[in-house]
Amino acid sequence: MGTTTMIGTMDFTIFVVVGRYTDRTAHATLDSYLSPTGALSVRSAIEASDTLGGVVSTVIVESSSNISSLSSADAEFLQISFNITVHN
Repeated sequence: MGTTTMIGTMDFTIFVVVGRYTDRTAHATLDSYLSPTGALSVRSAIEASDTLGGVVSTVIVESSSNISSLSSADAEFLQISFNITVHN
């Protein structure tokens, strides 16, 4: 049996829960996650290996959106979504 090569793109949404919605440090941390560079940058972490170790042709963080609250266990948490496109 031979190997199969997939050609195309796949889109993913990554949800990041930052902390309690009313916590000031959660909002400050969110700013760091949204930064295009830096130790806490989600974009920088994902695109650091733009081929994901040679598994794909490229991965791109297309956008971040939907800063909102998430209800869980009688608490509100701050969350954001990142839209990722993977090209193979």
